[in-house]
Amino acid sequence: MATKQLNDKQLEFCKHYALTNNAVKSYLLAYPNVEYTTAGVNGAKLLKNARIQEEIAKQKELSARQFNITKEELIADLIEIKDSQKSKNSHASLKAIEQLSKMLGMNEPEKVEHSGNQIVTVIKLTEVIKDNGTTDKA
Repeated sequence: MATKQLNDKQLEFCKHYALTNNAVKSYLLAYPNVEYTTAGVNGAKLLKNARIQEEIAKQKELSARQFNITKEELIADLIEIKDSQKSKNSHASLKAIEQLSKMLGMNEPEKVEHSGNQIVTVIKLTEVIKDNGTTDKA
């Protein structure tokens, strides 16, 4: 059975959602003649579609490559801002980086597939933080 392809409106929704992470706004941009409440309901429905999710992930990856940004670079930027404290508008800088990481899907947890019995150790972050405020890799 062939995989059903997304139509132009669905593709447009995915492109907007990949940049905004806002289903209502993305739906209204892709389907401009619908009511706000309809956009909320239908946007949520689209997000449940596996093909839509695949396309959104693809669009986020394309955006990250286009802007040549990696998770490591964002982390380095955050550390630099945290350490500098020289910026008069540091809150705005942090907010910009936070938004950028959301737009590129870099704040989503990595998915790990596993099978069989697994042993999981949970450590409180406060147990890992050293006196100087840095963290050990656990």
